[in-house]
Parts: sequence; C-alpha cells; structure tokens
Amino acid sequence: MLATNLITPARESSRFSQLKHMIGNTPLLAIHFSFRGRPRVIYAKAEHMNMTGSIKDRMAFHILRNAYQQGCITPADTIVEATSGNTGISFAAIGRALGHKVVIYMPDWMSQEREALIRSLGATIVPVSPDQGGFVGSIHLAQEYARNDETVFLPSQFTNGINVEAHAETTGPESGGNFIFIHLCRTPLSRVWGPVAQ
Repeated sequence: MLATNLITPARESSRFSQLKHMIGNTPLLAIHFSFRGRPRVIYAKAEHMNMTGSIKDRMAFHILRNAYQQGCITPADTIVEATSGNTGISFAAIGRALGHKVVIYMPDWMSQEREALIRSLGATIVPVSPDQGGFVGSIHLAQEYARNDETVFLPSQFTNGINVEAHAETTGPESGGNFIFIHLCRTPLSRVWGPVAQ
C-alpha cells in the first residue's frame, strides 16, 4: 500500500505549485548609509523571506522540480546531500513537503541549533568527523551511499548546473525587475507617460 505522504505524479505538480509561492520573489531593500562623508546606497535581496529563511531554498526547489520533470527522482526515493547547514535545511524542508525521506551528511562541528533545526524537519543527520574527512568526507560518504542504493537521489549541489540555473532564472530576473521598478518610481510621470494634457 502506498504511504499517504508520498506524492503521485498527479499531486507532484500541485505540491511544487504550492511551494513556489513560498520561495523567491523577495523584495529588494535599499540600505542608506554614509561613507567618507558621502551618502551611499546598497541594495540587498531580502532572502530571509524564503520558506526556510535562506537563499538556498531557490536552489533546492529548482533541483528537485527539475529532477521530477526529468524523471531522475521518484516519490519513494530518499534525498541524500552533503552540506554544512543551510542547504541541508532547505532540502529537509522541501523534501519533507514532497513526502521524501531526507538524509544529510555534515561535519560534526556544526552548531547544535543548526542540527536541531534539520532534525525538526524530519531529516536524518549523519555526522562526519575530521578523521573521516570533515566536509570533503561528507561529500564522499554521501556519494558512496548513493552508489550503493538505487532509491537514492543525490542533488550534488556543488557540481549540479541546475544550482546556477536557479539563480539565472529567478534571482537575476527578479533583481532586474526590482531595479526597473525603483527607476520608474524615481522618474517623473511626465517622462514615463509624456506631457500631461492640460
């Protein structure tokens, strides 16, 4: 009998559509400050407004959606990734929302708060000691786990081109749109629409 928390192809599109509204489309904040006596402005995307409070949600969502579209993952597969924290949180949250078991390999010196958050999202953490290779060892152990189990999906964030594509398709265009909006807000209406008839 199919577990009720596993998504079927028919439900997959709906789940991703729902998650999409919680990831991306973050505002661009203007930070005004003075440097050497001159006013300056730095613009920053408010990525803390993503589902788990991190820009990593974009990449995790994009990789998993692409994997489903390409048939590289099935609803019963386990998601296994090596990470030092934020990526693990994103995969744990999105993976759980999609009904997947998630296993995170990470160095054993990461903060207890980070580990607790990942576990609270239902993921299993495999701590990797310095003697086991630390962060690099985490990557190798995750790859070995995937090689020995056909029901494992390995996102491979560091070598997966979809990681970059996520920002090319979302973060970049969003930022461009934000700047166009800022420019329009600063432009007199007469320059945008032409002379106003009296």
